[in-house]
Amino acid sequence: MPARRVAEYATLLTWFKTHTPDDHPDKADLTRATKRLEEVDKLFQEGKDKIARAQEIAQLQTKIIKCPVNIELKIVGPEILSLVYLRCESL
Repeated sequence: MPARRVAEYATLLTWFKTHTPDDHPDKADLTRATKRLEEVDKLFQEGKDKIARAQEIAQLQTKIIKCPVNIELKIVGPEILSLVYLRCESL
């Protein structure tokens, strides 16, 4: 899974950053790269959470009598936007 690799790369870069002397020319680049990967990992986690919430709503929605499931997930760039429409035909 690509999302898991991002977290692994962030961990690996953190290890390199920790073991790189402060006066090494790559220290600043390692710091920036680590921060960016942690930000991307956070976006992946937020996206996974949004999908899990949408799936939970879909499960709850199917339990409502005469309420069809109508969920649409849209992926836009690195962020995942979940659009949930709760529309019951006749209640």
